[in-house]
Amino acid sequence: MSESISNKKYNYLIVPCAGDPRFEGDKIIFSDLENDKIEPNTKLYLGAEDRMKAAILMAKDAERVVLVGGSQSKVTAMYIYFKKEMDRPQNSDISNLELICLVSKPDSTGNLSAFKKYLTNNKQSSKRFNIAIISNGYHLPRLKLMWESLFEMKHSMTRLSAEKELKTGLTKDMYVQELKRRKIREAAGCRDWEKGRYDNQEKIVKWDEKNSDFWTCEELSLDFEVKK
Repeated sequence: MSESISNKKYNYLIVPCAGDPRFEGDKIIFSDLENDKIEPNTKLYLGAEDRMKAAILMAKDAERVVLVGGSQSKVTAMYIYFKKEMDRPQNSDISNLELICLVSKPDSTGNLSAFKKYLTNNKQSSKRFNIAIISNGYHLPRLKLMWESLFEMKHSMTRLSAEKELKTGLTKDMYVQELKRRKIREAAGCRDWEKGRYDNQEKIVKWDEKNSDFWTCEELSLDFEVKK
């Protein structure tokens, strides 16, 4: 990991992958809605496209951007999306941005644990960093609980809302019911986390390296072909 001499606002900007992106020709599509796995025939607001657009917008404030997701295909799609945007003339301020790609367990705790292990493996765990996480507004309270449990307030952490940074009215104007369902689900998730139960994820009390495996793209020998 190269040392940075820049004076950016954040040392790292973490971008957790939202949903399952798909390829349509040369385009990568990140959906703003997803099917509710618990309540069939209903949809939840996801905001994946908003999240990626906002990440591009805020990347100018970061030395490094961490793209983390629960599968090779997700991380590959995020990487290609970023590289395409970095090559645009209007984005010259991020043309030389350092991208860190991590494939983690497919959940929020897995995403954050992968980043912690990345710092440990690169002998950065003893340092204090200014870190930002960009996600959708509905997701930030749950991320805060997980972050505090995992990192114990060691680093300065800023939560960035994709919708707020983009100043869009999509969540309010287009996806009212879908967003309502999502917020109800997120609130329940936060309550479960506080009670020590959260789906199949264990609340992190002490970081267990054996249960936070991740692989870098270099280790996976991923071949990223970015079409112009």
